[in-house]
Amino acid sequence: MWARPVFFRSSNVSVHAGAPGETVQVDPASLDAFLASLPSELAKKVYTVALQKPLGIYFKDANDGVVVDEVAEGGHADGFNKSVHNKTRIQSGDRLLATTAFPSEGQFRTQQPIVFPTSGEKFDTVIAAIQSNTCARCYITLVLEHMQS
Repeated sequence: MWARPVFFRSSNVSVHAGAPGETVQVDPASLDAFLASLPSELAKKVYTVALQKPLGIYFKDANDGVVVDEVAEGGHADGFNKSVHNKTRIQSGDRLLATTAFPSEGQFRTQQPIVFPTSGEKFDTVIAAIQSNTCARCYITLVLEHMQS
């Protein structure tokens, strides 16, 4: 059980999208296209996870983008870590390359998640993208890069 809530080290950014109770998944083709666009050296260190909210991950802003600061004990990320091989565990320092998100404004407004690349985005924008996954049974797909060997 949770010892503490998920906390993003940023100001609160609210994004409203998705329908309560709706079960949706990202289009596998768009995720595959994003992964295929990565340079081969980077692709060797990349892994994806699909987690329900609360994620159980503390993120922080770093020089090279948004990174995992900590995995909260008892959260969904911790449960994932306990079910996989050591090399695919979510670790402190892993860099977030993309997340699923629900665009809520302009011509891209949709009820289907998109793959949101985080490169060059502000920390608050990335956190807002994660928070845009508002449906109760959604899985949030994260594309992460292992930064440690």
